Amino acid sequence: MRTALTLCVLTSLTLASCSTRPRAEDLPASAELNAPASWQIIRVLPHVHSPISWDACDQKGVSESGVINESCLRSLLDGLCENRVDFVFLTDHPDRLSQYSLPSLVFSDWGVNWSPDSNSGHALGHYGQCSNGHESVISPGVEGSVAAIALKDHLISSDSESLQESYEASDLGALADRLRSESGAQVFGVHPESQSLDSLRALQPSWIESFNLHALMDPEIRAGALGLPPLSVFPSILSFLVDPYDQLNPDSLFLHFLETPSRYFEIWNQLLRTEGGAFARLPAWASSDSHEYLLPKKGADDRRLDAHSRLFRLVMNHLLVSEGTVQAVLEALEEGRGWSVFESLGTPSGMDFYWLNLASGVRGEVGSSPLIGSLTEGVLRIQLPQVLKAASLQWGLEPEIRIRLWHLPENETEEKLVATSTDASVEYVPVASGSYRAEVLLVPHHLRGWAAPFSERSEQVFPWILTNRIHLRVGGP
Repeated sequence: MRTALTLCVLTSLTLASCSTRPRAEDLPASAELNAPASWQIIRVLPHVHSPISWDACDQKGVSESGVINESCLRSLLDGLCENRVDFVFLTDHPDRLSQYSLPSLVFSDWGVNWSPDSNSGHALGHYGQCSNGHESVISPGVEGSVAAIALKDHLISSDSESLQESYEASDLGALADRLRSESGAQVFGVHPESQSLDSLRALQPSWIESFNLHALMDPEIRAGALGLPPLSVFPSILSFLVDPYDQLNPDSLFLHFLETPSRYFEIWNQLLRTEGGAFARLPAWASSDSHEYLLPKKGADDRRLDAHSRLFRLVMNHLLVSEGTVQAVLEALEEGRGWSVFESLGTPSGMDFYWLNLASGVRGEVGSSPLIGSLTEGVLRIQLPQVLKAASLQWGLEPEIRIRLWHLPENETEEKLVATSTDASVEYVPVASGSYRAEVLLVPHHLRGWAAPFSERSEQVFPWILTNRIHLRVGGP
């Protein structure tokens, strides 16, 4: 990927930026998102790289003398503030990660308050210097041979060299077990598009990725793993790289390439099957995999085109939790209680997906596996979300919101589309047991002026929300 992008980047770096556009507004607080039932919504980023990763910050995240690249770290912290991210789970590469203690891994020397969780023992940093008053929680993790978040401690090892070797071990199942037992970490299936099903099963992951922005931008992964044209996105990206008069809105770049490759859902469907034919509880969440190493050219807002603030907003996750603790967040990730949001299109308010028993009023939340007496005793409901309005958007136009409900029947691996709507909620009486997920699409008419001079992009259909699943079981476990 770096080779493919380098030609474009070298062309653009000689062009000065005039910085004519204001920066995007901060996202609304998660408390304003009209959470369903008795839950609260929090924003979570589960796969992000700090300057400690070798390839972060154009491979300049840490100097040869070990000094953190302050501008790159500040970019990460600013991205957390502006997007009001509640929890970020870092996933740094082990070559440098193995050289740092846990307090350093959450940047306790850079305005982050090191505060290990007294109940769970997780290593946490609290960053509360946001100008908007927001506070983000930072948790260390690793992406070596296996990816894991929420480390309580490093793996047991004698020195940093042996620690790095442990994180890069070839026996994936054994390493995943060590990360759970020795580090108290949550193991997940990173880059499932590039792994075999056997390798993913060996991990026994708590969840897998349903989308990875890095993979979507990498020509080799696009062609080899995702089945997409390898270079189709680059002509549009080149327009933003070669923009000497800063006429283009850098925040609209995603309108030129955003899609959700079907490969992720095919893998997810396969992994949901167990030997006995029942459904495994295996959630899926979207990841930006943000590094700040793709597009160093600054846009009209004087920020890199691949700035953390831009990519965090593009690929977000909204989790339903009872409280804002790290234990509650990890539980919601593992249960699949929530949905992924491409929030650059707009912040959803009032989104909900659940099964409802019509007689008792009992809800089966997204991520759950309700055991029901018969299919006719309840309905699946998808509440139509609204786009929270922001002054920067062209609100003479309203977006078109489309909902799709997908069903994965028992003993099958191919989903079927069973219900659709446009600008309306969905209520569906299931005709078969199995696994259901919702998808919300958006035609962003409201971004027409914002996307100029590529206003035609606002007439296209984009993925907006990807929910986790509800597994309906009839009659018995």
